[in-house]
Amino acid sequence: MDDTPEDWSWLADAEPTRALPGRAPWSAAASGGHVSIDKPPRRARKATSVFWSVRQVPDFTKFPRVIRFTCYRGVQAGEVSELLRRAAECAWLQELGIVGPSDIDVLPDEIGALSGLYRLDLSSNRLSTVPSRLTELPRLEDLVLSDNPLSSLPEDFGALSMLEHLQLGGRTDDAATMTAMPLSMTALQRLRHLSLTSLPALENSSFLTSLPALRTLELSGLVTVHGVPEELPDLTQLEGLALTHHKRDELPSAIRSLRGLEVLYLVNNDFVRLPQWLPELSQLRMLAVFGGCRYEASAVVDIIERLPSLLELFLWMGFAPEQRARLKALGFRTNRSNPSRMTRGDEPVVDPFPFIR
Repeated sequence: MDDTPEDWSWLADAEPTRALPGRAPWSAAASGGHVSIDKPPRRARKATSVFWSVRQVPDFTKFPRVIRFTCYRGVQAGEVSELLRRAAECAWLQELGIVGPSDIDVLPDEIGALSGLYRLDLSSNRLSTVPSRLTELPRLEDLVLSDNPLSSLPEDFGALSMLEHLQLGGRTDDAATMTAMPLSMTALQRLRHLSLTSLPALENSSFLTSLPALRTLELSGLVTVHGVPEELPDLTQLEGLALTHHKRDELPSAIRSLRGLEVLYLVNNDFVRLPQWLPELSQLRMLAVFGGCRYEASAVVDIIERLPSLLELFLWMGFAPEQRARLKALGFRTNRSNPSRMTRGDEPVVDPFPFIR
C-alpha cells in the first residue's frame, strides 16, 4: 500500500490494535520470526508467522503478536467457527490460512469479524460457496479460493474493493460448477493478478475487460465453456500469462494479440509445437516451457532466435549439442544448479509466477 511506512520498529512497543498504521510485513522482527507448531505450546511464543499442524483449534493467546497464521489440516469442519472467533480476538493478525486438503465445506459467518485481514487463504477445501460476510473485510488484498468446487460467489463480491490478488477455481479432479461470475466483479478496479482454475461451466467472462489494473493472468485447465476466455485478445494490458493443463494441440491464437506480454508460461499442456507467430510478441522477456512437452527442440531454438528481447528461459527438454551451441551463440548461459534455466545479460526479470516452478 502507498501509505505503508518504511520503518516497522514501532511494532516492538505499540499497543495491540486493529487500527495498525499501514501493513507490517509478516517477517517483521518485532515479535520474533517463523515458528512451525506440531504440538500445542505450553507458554506464549514470540512469532510473527506460525504454521500450525496440530489437530485442534489453536489458542491464539499463546501467540500474542502473531501477524501471519497458517492452519494446515489442523481443524475439522465443525471447529472452523471456533477458530474464527478466536482469531478475531487476535489484534495483530493480518494474514490467515485455513488450508486443506480437508472436508471443510462451509465457511462460517464469523469470517466477517476479522476486519484486519490483508490476506486470506482457503485453498484445497470443499467450499462450494462463501458467505456474503466475506465481503466485509475492508482491507483484504489477497484472496485464495483455489482448489475448491465453487458453484457461486456472493453477489456483492465486488465490495472487496482493495483486492489485488485473486485465485479461484476447483481441482482438476473436482472442477468447480460455477456458471457465472457476479456482476459486481467489475468493481475490482485494483485487481492486478487473477488465477482461474478448472471452471469448465463458466459461460461469461466479460468482467475481465472491466479490470483496468489486471497485469498477470493464470489459466489452468478449461476455465470457460470455450476453453479460454473469449475476451483474452482484448486484454492487451497483460504483462504476464500462464497457461497450464490446457488439453488442446495448439496454443490459442488469442494470445497473438497480447503484444505487451513480457512473461509467458506454458506448463503441462498438450501442445505439439510452438506457433510461428510467437515472435510477434516482441516484448517477451521470459519464456517457460515444461511438463508434457512434445515440441521439437530444433524448432524451439528457431523461434528463440527470432525473439531478441528474451532474457530468461525455462525449458525442460533435451537439446542436442549443436542446439545448445546455437543458444550459447545467442548469449544464453546455463544455470549450473538448474540446467533447465538459461539467462543472458545481467538485467533481472521479475517472475510473476514463481509458485508454478
